[in-house]
Amino acid sequence: MSKRRMKPSEMPGWPRWMPLDLAMAYVGLGETRFHEDITSGKLPRPAQQRPDRWDMLELDRYLEQQSTTTGGAAAFRGRLRNANKDNRHQAL
Repeated sequence: MSKRRMKPSEMPGWPRWMPLDLAMAYVGLGETRFHEDITSGKLPRPAQQRPDRWDMLELDRYLEQQSTTTGGAAAFRGRLRNANKDNRHQAL
């Protein structure tokens, strides 16, 4: 029997309301692409009631839509791995 893979939102440590750096890591995008996708309407804008935070549920909808149009979960995992590498390098 195979184990079910966890969605990013099910992984520990992801807050419901994310600041920019966490929101970018969560969806696996760099800052330029993240802002381009907001401008184009693909990604949600920050929450009205919390203008410096993105709602994890809205980001999940974006990821779900992306997974059906850009290669599915494997492509998402690749983007997430790349974002995690970028974040580790910035921390050093």
